Amino acid sequence: DVSVGHQLQLAMQQTEVFPNMVIQMAAIGEEAGSLDAMLVKVAEAYEEEVNNAVDALSSLLEPLIIVMIDAAIPDRDNGRCRPGVRHRPRSE
Repeated sequence: DVSVGHQLQLAMQQTEVFPNMVIQMAAIGEEAGSLDAMLVKVAEAYEEEVNNAVDALSSLLEPLIIVMIDAAIPDRDNGRCRPGVRHRPRSE
């Protein structure tokens, strides 16, 4: 569609893949003659959203990872592993 002269935002609408906000930003960019700048803004907004989601997931997983590592590392103070972790007795 775009290759024969139709607007990009119309082609994006027909695919039903792009969110409405992206299509609207593309339409504004096309009308203003700054499509590239608008698409960069869309990309930056999505990048920020992904970074926020990754940060939130990391902060949720961090305590769990610490507990798992703590449970897997032997307690060196008394030579035994922590409760719930099996270990082989030393052969002397």
